[in-house]
Amino acid sequence: MNKIMIVGHPTSEYQDVEALLVECGMATALPSRREGLTPTEINSMLIKAHPAADRSAFGLVRSLPQVEAGPIWNGMALDLMLGNIDQKLWGWADPHALQLLDYWKKLDPSIAFVLVYDSPESLLVRSSDLGLKLDALQERVREWCSYNEALLHFFYRNSERSLLVHAQQVRASASGYLQQVRARINAPVDLLLEVPRDNILIGDAHHDVTIQGDASATVLSAMSEAGAIKRFLAKTLIGDYPEVGQLFEEMQTAANLPFITPAAESESVHRAWRELLAIEQAEASYHIALEEQEADFAGRIDDLQVSISKLHGKLADVQQENLIQLQTLHEAQERGECYRNELLEEVGRASQLVEFESLAEDRKKAIEKLEQQMLEKEVLASAAQQKLSALIERNSQDSAHILQLERDLSALTKESAQSRVQRRDMEAALLYAQEELERSHIELQEVLEKNNSTSAERSETDERLNRLNLQKTEAEMRVAQLDSVRIALEKRNGSLQREVNSLVERIHQMQEEWEGRMPSSPASVAKRQEHYGAAERVRRQLSYRLGATMIKHSYSVGGWLTMPLGLAKEAKRFRNEKEHRSKEKLPPIASYRDAPEADRMRRHLSYRLGSKMLGNAGSPIGWVRMPFILRREVKAFREERSKKS
Repeated sequence: MNKIMIVGHPTSEYQDVEALLVECGMATALPSRREGLTPTEINSMLIKAHPAADRSAFGLVRSLPQVEAGPIWNGMALDLMLGNIDQKLWGWADPHALQLLDYWKKLDPSIAFVLVYDSPESLLVRSSDLGLKLDALQERVREWCSYNEALLHFFYRNSERSLLVHAQQVRASASGYLQQVRARINAPVDLLLEVPRDNILIGDAHHDVTIQGDASATVLSAMSEAGAIKRFLAKTLIGDYPEVGQLFEEMQTAANLPFITPAAESESVHRAWRELLAIEQAEASYHIALEEQEADFAGRIDDLQVSISKLHGKLADVQQENLIQLQTLHEAQERGECYRNELLEEVGRASQLVEFESLAEDRKKAIEKLEQQMLEKEVLASAAQQKLSALIERNSQDSAHILQLERDLSALTKESAQSRVQRRDMEAALLYAQEELERSHIELQEVLEKNNSTSAERSETDERLNRLNLQKTEAEMRVAQLDSVRIALEKRNGSLQREVNSLVERIHQMQEEWEGRMPSSPASVAKRQEHYGAAERVRRQLSYRLGATMIKHSYSVGGWLTMPLGLAKEAKRFRNEKEHRSKEKLPPIASYRDAPEADRMRRHLSYRLGSKMLGNAGSPIGWVRMPFILRREVKAFREERSKKS
């Protein structure tokens, strides 16, 4: 595997040297296998990692400082070699690798170096950023000298592995150059082939000066070979720096392929003079052509001005004709407007006559229609009179029926009031019995807690409780009977009330029909119903029923044992009743006439015990605390009763 590294000043046209090798069989360097870096990128990273070597301008020393890269950086170069291991001959060019020549020489002994230099005047011929400033020119000359001195110094130290060649001479004698490269890298003959003379790169054309602007074809053809003037002036300027000439002569002496000055080179001054004369002649021809074009343009401008004046005259004549035609058109429009007004007047008179005739015909038809309507109204009046008499008779019958219904309604209202009074009395008796039962229960519990009562007292207490239970049962049955009677009376009262309302609405409709108006929405004449039974609503609640069940099962030891089962049955019974009454819509208890009775029921021990049980049944801690809470509620109830007594 053979490798070639090409290094030269950026203005030395080292690219042509590389292109010639590529044309003759050298492969371009492939990126590294792992990181994918090109040799130029690896050089840039090495220079960047060593700031002492990163310099924008080359110094004035004999040899620029070489980069001393440690072994840690050899991995990138090794990866590059692995990426190109399948290529027999490959290489790359990098003008910025001057300070890395020792690094690559030590890294791989098989690398051959091609060092490219060029004539000093190429520094000015191929540079476009110097302008006319003398300081910039001096700085660029010092940089060129420093670069080529370092290049020559490396060649002296490594002449067995490097070639020092002149770029223009490589283009002029490609075969000799290729033979030296082949001998230097010890490559077989078939790796670098001879190239026909026609394919040798000749790069002088792109150094020629091009004249910008609108010059004619004659001027451009005369100035296409005007590079001799630029080269002569550049050589004259470089002549002010003798160190440049000395360095160039030293490189010519040491070079493997120095630049051979052709015989025609001695006539460069005469060629520059001829090119200058050609430029002046072309410029004179260009000025003559410009004067001819200017004269031609002046004649054309005069012709255009004459044409414009003629067009202005024609335009004035056309405008005058347009004014005359416009006046004629206005006169014709005025005459047409007069004719139109006269025609409209005639049409108006004719239309008035037609309207008068149509009005007379319409009036005649209207009179006939009015006579027919009068006859129809007479027939309707007789029918309405008959209907009125029938309505009056029917109204009298409905009035009598309404009076009878109102009397029945008043009687039912009185009967309902009496039943409500009786029910309230029974509820009061029932409440009194409930309170007595609770009081007896409390006294019985006090006696049982003391455990010092006699058997006679216990039997007397049991008889008393039985009597109270019987009284409570009878009172509940009586209340249920009264509720059924009350419900029947309310149903009958509602039906009578609806019948009365329908009759009143019917009378209103007949009156509106007679007066000829559309019936409006019927007004509600029903009186607000009064609701009773707030205490019964509270007694049906789950809290009251659970509390009553607890009191009922607390009279004996067996009752205490069966209390959980009794509470579960009562809760199930409540859910079933609630499902049956799901469609029943009852007003709130606060709207009942006997709402204070509901508040009094909520102060009973049954309701209070059931409320505490439901409030603490939602959590395990509540069930643990429930016996103590219920006992505290019973104690609070006793204290309230003792304060009242």
